[in-house]
Amino acid sequence: MTIAKVLRDFGFARVVVHAMDSRTKPSTNPGWKVTALDEGPYPNDPAGHRTIVAVGRLAARFVKRHGGRPNGQSLCTPSYFLQEAIGASHVFTAE
Repeated sequence: MTIAKVLRDFGFARVVVHAMDSRTKPSTNPGWKVTALDEGPYPNDPAGHRTIVAVGRLAARFVKRHGGRPNGQSLCTPSYFLQEAIGASHVFTAE
């Protein structure tokens, strides 16, 4: 949970943690899937896109620094992210 708390404390509005099991990741140690939501706002232009990608890269560095393995970045709406939160093992929100 340390990585989730680090991302929350960095300022992500919501961080969702799902326990992975052997059916989800059969060839590896199951572990956890951590997803963080950054609500922005970002301008809908190239500068806004570059900014949100930079935030994702910074988050990946935090994850690596705390022993995790970043697995890419997804851009989606907050409502889609909330669907991702259904059935989560843990949900952390910004304080």
